[in-house]
Amino acid sequence: MFRYFFGPEKPPPPPIDPKPWDGFHRLVEVPDGTTHIPRVAFYAKSCLQRVTLPNSLVYVGQGSFMNCSELRSSTIPDGCSVEQYAFQNCGVRSVLLPAGLKEIRSGTFCGCYRLRKIRLPASLERIQQSAFLWCARVPNTVSCVPLARLSLLLNTNALDSRCHDLNHIRLPDGLISIGRSAFSYNSSLASITFPASLTLIEPSAFSSCSALKQVVVPTTTEIAEHACRPCTRIVRLPPARRRARQNWHAAVDA
Repeated sequence: MFRYFFGPEKPPPPPIDPKPWDGFHRLVEVPDGTTHIPRVAFYAKSCLQRVTLPNSLVYVGQGSFMNCSELRSSTIPDGCSVEQYAFQNCGVRSVLLPAGLKEIRSGTFCGCYRLRKIRLPASLERIQQSAFLWCARVPNTVSCVPLARLSLLLNTNALDSRCHDLNHIRLPDGLISIGRSAFSYNSSLASITFPASLTLIEPSAFSSCSALKQVVVPTTTEIAEHACRPCTRIVRLPPARRRARQNWHAAVDA
């Protein structure tokens, strides 16, 4: 004769070597000494609100924080690389990108509709396709932080104190290219400052940016067809004059 016992299922055994991304937590502190956050480590952990990353971190994997809808802010340590889609559809409101970062990869902040403030390092060279696609209200402010000031900014909350000129993007000198659909469908984007170093704006980079009425682009920059909306006026300026204007703005902001 067989007897059957029905009761609550036994919980799965805890991991032998638990990682910070195991389980579901509101606050996570990744321990010092951690160098890599693997692919989709925190994927769709909707309870996650804050994560502290150590200075030892050198790599944030593809889709690591994708669909973390309640994650509010992120400070990525200097020297760390960030793979594509790392923060896609995330709830972040502010991001401080690391010194030394050379490119923002495809879809990194795609769908981050709450994003308000982001700081770009002066080392940035490329913004890849769809990096800020569908960030409908982003960015209220996107600006460049000189590398010499990054350590100061990390300790003075200057992420807030230096933000000004709402809905304005100032890209760092040294930027080379802006990828396909990089800023598409950002309806609040009203103005953008391009550096003299820019060589390429790919198709649809600023398509459906309804508030963007005029852009000033260096004459040496190749602008792909349909890079902007048909009603966006494109003014061409020689690099020397473009650089002089940038230097003036830098002196004013200093």
